[in-house]
Amino acid sequence: MENQRIPLVVLSGHLTCETPLSFQLPGLGSKDRHVLPSINTAKGKCLYINAPSIRSAVRHAATMLIHELTGNPFRMDDYFLLALGGIKNAGSDSDAEEERGEGGEANLSTKEKSARAHTLKFDFAREKNPLLMLFGSMDVPGLVECSHAVSPAGVTAQWFGGVRANDFQRNPGIMDILAPGAIDDFVRRQVEAAARSDIKSARKDLRNQIREAQQKKDAELVAELRAKDKALDTEEKKNTVVSLALPNLGYEAIPAGTQLEHEWAIKRVSEVELALFLQSLALWALDPKIGGHKNHGLGKLSGSWNVTVRRPGTTRMQAIGTLEFSGYDGIQPTGEVARYLDPQILRDAIGSCDFSYASLAALK
Repeated sequence: MENQRIPLVVLSGHLTCETPLSFQLPGLGSKDRHVLPSINTAKGKCLYINAPSIRSAVRHAATMLIHELTGNPFRMDDYFLLALGGIKNAGSDSDAEEERGEGGEANLSTKEKSARAHTLKFDFAREKNPLLMLFGSMDVPGLVECSHAVSPAGVTAQWFGGVRANDFQRNPGIMDILAPGAIDDFVRRQVEAAARSDIKSARKDLRNQIREAQQKKDAELVAELRAKDKALDTEEKKNTVVSLALPNLGYEAIPAGTQLEHEWAIKRVSEVELALFLQSLALWALDPKIGGHKNHGLGKLSGSWNVTVRRPGTTRMQAIGTLEFSGYDGIQPTGEVARYLDPQILRDAIGSCDFSYASLAALK
C-alpha cells in the first residue's frame, strides 16, 4: 500500500448554498435564538461554514465507504476511531496494568512510552489504515487540511422564526376526529398555558424591579421582591402545560445563493489514500448537506474545485482536472483526477487494511 507519496494535492474552489445553511457554535446566541458566527477578513466580517463541519461530513462518508467495502459491521470502538478519531481514555485500564507491571518496557518513562506509541501508531496507520492516515486520531496526525468556507464581505444572515400553529384554528375539522372530552381537555390546556404566560411576564417584571432595588441598595425591598418571585416560581412549576402557539426557536442562516471560497490540501498522500478521500467526497456529494435544520430543507450545497498536485521531484503545481457537484448527482470529474474515483483502486487495497481499534490500541 505504501507507494511513493504525492507531496501535495490541493482542491481549490467554492461551495454554494443551494438552500439557506445554518449551524451553531457553543457560546453564541441565546436560548431563544441561534446566531451564526462570523469571521474577520481584510475585506471585513464574513459569514462562513466552519471547517470541522465540512471535514467531519466527509470523514463520516469515508467511514460509511469503508463499511461498504469490507462488508463488516463495526464494533463501537472501531466506529468511534474511524468516524471521530477515537475516545479519550479508551484503553486506560490496560495502560494502567502495563505501568504496574515489572520489566524493562514497563519502566519506560511516560514521555518515552508516549513517543514510542505515537510512532508505532503512525506507522500502523500509514501501512494499514488509510482513513486514519487521512483524518487522524488522538495519536495520529491526519493529512487532510480543510479551510473554512468563507462568504464575500457584506453578506448578511437571514433570520428564520415563527410560531407553532394552533391546529384547531387552522383546521376546525379536526374536532370531528377527537374522542369525547378531548375538546374540553384542549380548552383546559389553553387556559393553563395562558396562566403560565402571565406568570412568566410577571416574573420578568419582578426581576427588573429586583435589579433596580439592588442598585439602590434597598435590601428590604430586594428581600420582599424575591419572596414574591419565589412564590411565582412555585406556581409556575405546578403548571407545565405549553401553549400550542409558543414561538419556535429562531435561527440565522447563510442565504441561499451565497458562494463561499473553500480549499482542501492533502500533504504526502499515497494513491490509495487519495482515492479514499476523493471517493468519500463523492459519496458525501450524493446528499451534500451540512449544518442544522435539515428537516426545513436547509444545508444543501453545490460546488466545484480545481485540482492541482505537486508531484515527487518537482516544485511546480500541475493541474489534473476539476471536480463539480450539484443536486444529488454526486461528483462529476474531468481530467486525470477522474481515475482516482475508480472503485477498483480501493477494492484491490482493502484486503491488506486493518480498521480495528484493537489493533491500534495494542501498539504501546
